[in-house]
Formats: sequence, C-alpha cells, structure tokens
Amino acid sequence: ENEKAPNLRVVVGNVEIGAAWQRTSKDNNTVYHSVKLDDPSFTAPIYANLFEGDDGECALIWSR
Repeated sequence: ENEKAPNLRVVVGNVEIGAAWQRTSKDNNTVYHSVKLDDPSFTAPIYANLFEGDDGECALIWSR
C-alpha cells in the first residue's frame, strides 16, 4: 500500500513469518528480493536474498 511495504509476504499456514522487498544490485543491475524471516521459534531472525536464475529456478542465500 505504500513505497516501504514488502513486495512479497512469507506465510506458514495462516501466520506471516516474513516479508521480501524487491531490490536491484548496483554492480550488475540484477533484480533480487531481500528477505527477512522471523518467528518466536527461531533463535534469531534470518536474513536472506532470493535470486532467480536464467533457468527460472530460484536460489535463497541466507545468513544469521
């Protein structure tokens, strides 16, 4: 609804545990999604980047 709202939401069942914002890399203009996952069952939030490959498959690269 606003410019800071996420482009995607991550839902398990009917509970939202995260969101993703579309970004474009400065180096090579690659479009990707910056993802944050958080849930009380996690010891800490998970930050990840979601990339779509040339073959249409996606790769989630994350760290804590």
